[in-house]
Order: sequence, then structure tokens, then C-alpha cells
Amino acid sequence: MLIGMGRHESEEEDPQVDWSFLDQVIDRSVHRAPSLAEAGLMTGWAGLRSLTPDEDPILGEAPHLQGFYSDCGWCGHGVMNAPAGGMVVADLITRGETDLVDVRPFRVDRFEGWLREDRDRG
Repeated sequence: MLIGMGRHESEEEDPQVDWSFLDQVIDRSVHRAPSLAEAGLMTGWAGLRSLTPDEDPILGEAPHLQGFYSDCGWCGHGVMNAPAGGMVVADLITRGETDLVDVRPFRVDRFEGWLREDRDRG
């Protein structure tokens, strides 16, 4: 079981486990599921938050790579949204469209201008 939480204010290039923060995660987890107190193997992992520049996910087929579909960039909400994202991508793959949500705002090509501008600022 993977349980975690993050601090929004800690945006680092090389994140490290903050063991005092791990204690908070364990305390809150055990409060919600007391049997975890006896599960053992509680350890820590630190990583970068997988955010897109606009903090929205990338959903849909890659514009320049036919048959490659993305369902990523959800940050910590990926687990919550995985069932819906999976259904959307399954529709796109099998039917070429979806009635579940308008995916146009989540296409990867929304970043084309941003990437060029960011590179030019370099």
C-alpha cells in the first residue's frame, strides 16, 4: 500500500525524505486504518510532483505519434481520477471519441507555444 501526502511549499529539484514529515503521514494513516500500525515496513520516499505547467492533466492521443495516448500529469490526484481517466482513454482508443468529457482542453498540444516561449527565455 502506498500512502502519502506532500507539502505544496516544498518545490525542490532534488527532494529528500523529511523523516519528521513521515511521522505525520504515519500518524494520519494509522488514525484512518488502525491495522496499519502493525503492518510494519513503513518507510519513506521523496520525489518531484508530476505537474504540468497549468496543473491540468494530459489526456488523449499524441498529435505527432499516432496510437500513443497519454493519461498523465494528474499530480497527486491521479489515483482518484484513474478510473475516469482510464475510461476516457479507453473510449478514445476504441471509438476515437468520448462522450464522458471534452478532452480538447487537456490535449498535450496546448503547451506548444509555452514550450517555445520557455525555451526562448532559456
